[in-house]
Amino acid sequence: MSGPTNFDTTYPKFGERLKYYSDEWLESFGNQLATKFVQEGYRPKWDSYPPPLNIYPISFQHYIPNFNAILKRKKNRNYHLVLNLQNLNDYIKHLPISLEGINLVKGLIQRKDYMVSIDLKDAYYHIPLHPDVQKYFVFDFNYERYCFQCLPFSLTTSLWTFKTVLQPIIELIRSIGIRIVVHCNDMLIMSRTMSEAERHGDIVINLLETHGFIINENKSQLTPTRSIEYLRLIINSTTMMFSAPDYKINELHDECINIYKQRYIPIRILTSLISKLHNIVKDHEYTRELRCDKHLHQGKDQYSLIQLSREGKDELEDWINNIKK
Repeated sequence: MSGPTNFDTTYPKFGERLKYYSDEWLESFGNQLATKFVQEGYRPKWDSYPPPLNIYPISFQHYIPNFNAILKRKKNRNYHLVLNLQNLNDYIKHLPISLEGINLVKGLIQRKDYMVSIDLKDAYYHIPLHPDVQKYFVFDFNYERYCFQCLPFSLTTSLWTFKTVLQPIIELIRSIGIRIVVHCNDMLIMSRTMSEAERHGDIVINLLETHGFIINENKSQLTPTRSIEYLRLIINSTTMMFSAPDYKINELHDECINIYKQRYIPIRILTSLISKLHNIVKDHEYTRELRCDKHLHQGKDQYSLIQLSREGKDELEDWINNIKK
């Protein structure tokens, strides 16, 4: 497979990159909602409008530390900036979203398929924010004040927006007979032969790059194989088995211990943990108490802090004691 191509360096590497490809989006997909987001930038739908903000430059003497942004370390030892948008998210209309996953893979995969995976680099940052709402995404860093011009990770509708933008490309890919599963920015392509998998991978990469997306080569598996890691599972098309790699079991064990020690955890952390546990054991009976704790706080912002019940703690302790067995 040829892999990603080089881009015109006059375009920004990530931030609001797609708007520089507006002509390609308009030609390919017309005046769809995705094209509007690419051309004009995403503008959240408000449940109620936040109070007016007076954004202005401040001098060093009047600087007051503002802790509304943190640098989060990634596994590759790089960092990405995360805004604390908990208060802003309260004003934004929450939009329902469903994600594709392993169940769809099981429905599409055929024995002895060849597979490739494609990962999009810093996916949200490709999508521009509408200039009218950028004032709500302000943070201070190193005695300077900045605002986001692209979609931040912590906005409650970021995932919905990203999926909306990507959807026309995925529909086009499927219309030409390519079997693909897309979970946020992680894609799995399944084909009957090695040469077909290479060709399908090249087609998908070309479509993504033509519309402004950047491929993460380090996280992509572009050489066709019958055994591949996708969504924290090893998928083997020869045996038709789905299994968790040992290092993921160890990571999940450590994560369970860390969460068990915390008095309060964000709802999004609990949601992520439940999903990971279901990848290990599909029977929902083994996460009943954790799911009950999540359900008790349904409707709250995903960054809201909650406390696990005694029953939830006991269930988590059972996982800690048995997950490696």
